[in-house]
This record gives sequence, structure tokens and C-alpha cells, in this order.
Amino acid sequence: MSEKYSIQNMLAVLNRTFIAYLEMQYHIKDESLIRERHQMLTQGENIISRSPFIEATPVYEQVQSFQKVDLPNIVKDTLIKLSDLNVGIYPKPYHHQVEALHAFFNDHKDLIISTGTGSGKTESFLMPVLGNLTIEASERPDSVKLPGCRALLLYPLNALVNDQLGRLRKLFGNIEAAKLISGNSGRYFRFGAYNSRTPYPGQRSNAKDSQYIQPLFEDYYNNPSFLNRKDQLETMGKWPSKNLSSFYAKHLETKTQFKSGKRAGEYRPVHNWKDRLKTQAEDRELLTR
Repeated sequence: MSEKYSIQNMLAVLNRTFIAYLEMQYHIKDESLIRERHQMLTQGENIISRSPFIEATPVYEQVQSFQKVDLPNIVKDTLIKLSDLNVGIYPKPYHHQVEALHAFFNDHKDLIISTGTGSGKTESFLMPVLGNLTIEASERPDSVKLPGCRALLLYPLNALVNDQLGRLRKLFGNIEAAKLISGNSGRYFRFGAYNSRTPYPGQRSNAKDSQYIQPLFEDYYNNPSFLNRKDQLETMGKWPSKNLSSFYAKHLETKTQFKSGKRAGEYRPVHNWKDRLKTQAEDRELLTR
């Protein structure tokens, strides 16, 4: 076993991941409190976890490579290239994953994946989705330019949504992976999460943009304590696959002066929301409803 996958390293990774989840899930505006919380979570042993219990389980049967799998060439080539990019597609798929790919593309069957925990069930349905996208980009590039829903992933819990959102961000957030899937169509495929935490409910309005979107960016995405960790958060799938600066477009915000009344002469911001929050061509993620 390599040092990277030793028990000690895996435990350390799990601890860091859990700490990152806590810090991302429960936002604090005050930077001193953010630092104090981080120090509390990371100092000493057994703060957020105990010593691990180790259970040996059989390994699922693997196939040596996608090269030997009977699939449409464009699908096979894309999966092989994606497996080299460290985006969650692995070079040696499990046998049941290959069976799922074969049943989907060659036999045109619907799939039910009922294998055990840690068996790559997500990849068993995600790889057929990716394959379909590459086929569309290769054979129908004009179709790719049309906005529309290609796949719908439904989950019963927000925790599962957040986990899968992280996987999609690691995949589509990698620009090389996004280009591979989109081919020469001239447009990236996009994804987005839609649940109770997606900003924001109801019809869009200036008041709601100020109520929901402005705090999200000012307290979080534009917060130096998070911006300083952007690369780390991107690696973990905790940062949107989106040009947030161009989307928020704070430079379009202006000021106007009160002409009369008690506040005469004072300036107030004019947010110009109607000209902001525009999806950019390079975006791979949709952030709002």
C-alpha cells in the first residue's frame, strides 16, 4: 500500500474534510471567530474524531482498463482521458460499472445499481451520463448550444446533494475535463443544485437580490478568509465552477446622492441588479434558481 493511502493519511484526510465541511456549512462573518473556531477544531487529538476501527472487506472485481471495454469509441476515449485527470473517473473500473456501461450503450437498457457501500454506484450512473453528453457534443454540436436539461439526479437528503455537488464540481470544474466532455461544440455543459438552500425562492427582484445574493457574496465568496483558501476549496469540490467575479459584477454598482431631506448630500449605493448575475460563457455551474 502506498503512503498516500495509509491508514494514518486517510484518517488525516477524513479529519480535514470534516473540518472543512463544518467551516463551510456554518458560516461566521467575524474573521477572529473563524480563526478561533479553526484553532479549536484542529488543536490536539480526538477533537472531532476518535481512533478508527479497521474492517477488512473484499475488493470488488476490477477491469484492467476502459481500453478493453466494448463501448462507442467517443465514449471510451473520453473515459480513458478523464481517468488521467484525477476528477473521480478511475482508470480501472469495477466489473459492475463496466456491465452498467455495456447495458446502457450497447443494449439500451435502463439501470438499477444495487451494489454495496463504496462500490462506485455514483460512477455507475454518472459515466453513462457523461458518455451521452460526449456523444451529443460529437454528433449534434448544434444541439449542445441549446439550453435544456440533459440529466436529472434526485436525492432524498441535502447531505447527499452536497456530496454529489462536490463530485460534479471536481469533474466539470476541471477545465480540461469540461473541454473533453463538450468537444468542439463551442459551449460547456452546465450543472446546478436545486434544493432548499439554492438562492433564492420566488420570482427574482431587486429587493431579493439584495437580501439573498449580496450577503452570499460579501460574507462568503468575497470574504478574504475564504478567498485565501480558494484553491484548496476547489480541490475539495467546495467552490463553484463559475467565474464568480464576472457573475457578481460588483464593478457595475454605482452611487447616487440624496437631493433633499435629512440625508441630503449623502450617497447611497445603486446595485443595478438588472445588469448583474449573468451566466458567463466559461461557467460550468448555475448558482441561483
